[in-house]
Amino acid sequence: MTDTERAEYDDVVRQFMAKCEQLAAENARLRSSENNAHAVLREVYNDPTASPAVRVKAAGLALPHETPRLTPVAPPLDLVAEEVEPSWSGSGRGAIDFWRCRWKSALRSSLASGAMATATVATSPSELSEKR
Repeated sequence: MTDTERAEYDDVVRQFMAKCEQLAAENARLRSSENNAHAVLREVYNDPTASPAVRVKAAGLALPHETPRLTPVAPPLDLVAEEVEPSWSGSGRGAIDFWRCRWKSALRSSLASGAMATATVATSPSELSEKR
């Protein structure tokens, strides 16, 4: 073997030993007690030197642990709406609110139709039933 061949051979062996040491260190790091399976999967899919197929497989396996699945959640309260009958007694807060809402509704509909605010509003329950 010539001196140049011997130097080339020594260089290849040195590179091979360096790569083996690097892989042994990575293997020890991946097997350490600090890393769990999810951490290893994250390292694999974040490794730009890994093949795309391996990265995609690692990302797919890690996905359920990183983003939880959406599941239906029961409502916190069991609420039931009740229909409220307006007060026809003509007095009290309920009657005032009822007639105020009727007036606003009639005003909105007349403005929407292009007419001036000349809407006819029922002033009593009997007029309301007559206009229906």
